[in-house]
Amino acid sequence: MENNDKVALAVAFSTTLGGIMAIVKLAMGLWTMSVLFIVSAVYYAMLCVSRFSIVKSHTRTRQIADRVQRLTQEMSVYHRTGGLLCFIGLWMLLRRRWTVPASGEDSPDDAVPAVEITAETEA
Repeated sequence: MENNDKVALAVAFSTTLGGIMAIVKLAMGLWTMSVLFIVSAVYYAMLCVSRFSIVKSHTRTRQIADRVQRLTQEMSVYHRTGGLLCFIGLWMLLRRRWTVPASGEDSPDDAVPAVEITAETEA
């Protein structure tokens, strides 16, 4: 077995495990009505799609004999992966927004107001 095949097999196992995690987190999120679990499930699902896409593109790219065409294909994969990582970063930013208590107009009624630290409060 070649080293590339071992890596592909490890990524396939990792993708399967991530898919199972996404399904479990989605089920838990729907059962408990937790936005945190649902957002986390979407995150894991996006990672699985990304890994699957990269491995599939890698197997196609390995068969291309022309260096220029192979480089073009690899750059395409890099751009798509970068775009997906940016999207995941934005998604995780939203996740943080949903899981951190808000302040201001949309804060809960029982929220504890923030204490401003001044020279008087430190003494």
